Amino acid sequence: MELMNIGDKKTRQNNIAFVYGKRAIKSVCSNKNVFLSQIISSFAILLLAFFTIKVTKEEFDQFYVNAENSLQLELTEANDVIISRDESVKLEYSSSKSKLIEEDVRVYVLNEYFKSRNSPLVGEAHHFVYYCDYYGAPKDCISVAAIARHETDLCKYHTSYDEKNCWGWGGPPGYRYKFDSIEQGIETATRVLVQQYGNYYMINPAEMEDVFCGPGPECIGWGFRVSQIMREMDDFSYALGVGRLTDFNQPVFRY
Repeated sequence: MELMNIGDKKTRQNNIAFVYGKRAIKSVCSNKNVFLSQIISSFAILLLAFFTIKVTKEEFDQFYVNAENSLQLELTEANDVIISRDESVKLEYSSSKSKLIEEDVRVYVLNEYFKSRNSPLVGEAHHFVYYCDYYGAPKDCISVAAIARHETDLCKYHTSYDEKNCWGWGGPPGYRYKFDSIEQGIETATRVLVQQYGNYYMINPAEMEDVFCGPGPECIGWGFRVSQIMREMDDFSYALGVGRLTDFNQPVFRY
């Protein structure tokens, strides 16, 4: 039997440990590099998703964007971009080239509806949607505009637009409230309907007929007529090819 030198044995053990130690270190470094690569890849994907802008049209004449606490972009013919922060954003841009922004469908539909009625409320749709969401009105944002249609044909009757009062607040002409702006009128109408009547009455106008319109003979059928206008507006949205405004309601219901 060959005798093994103790010193030689320790040397071989140390060499084996060194080799396995190098392999272990190499394995750890390799895993670390893979881990870092995964983190960098994930971060790059998140950045790409964050800066991606959704294209909805190739060419358009005018559009609006409504969003709470979002960036407002003003695009000029020279393609300069002016950015500011505002709670309610109205973005308007005319061009033959595509400049992409994701719009709120409700703003688009209401604005198109106002155009179809030759209403001076064109360009005010973003206020209807903003205060609709702010006060928690039904998500379709139809009722406040529908009542304005019934009362003043969307602010076209008599002095309604001069008074910035499209809802007939205050009674017959000469006694009506005067607001400082159309936005103030929209804000007041939405707040009063939500806080003093409630969403149930806003989607069932016949239920508030005697209180909102009054007990007089001219108010008979007021709720039914407003409901018809609300249904017409929902159908108008569908005809535009963007779905129904009532699809925004949860649960979904039709007028």
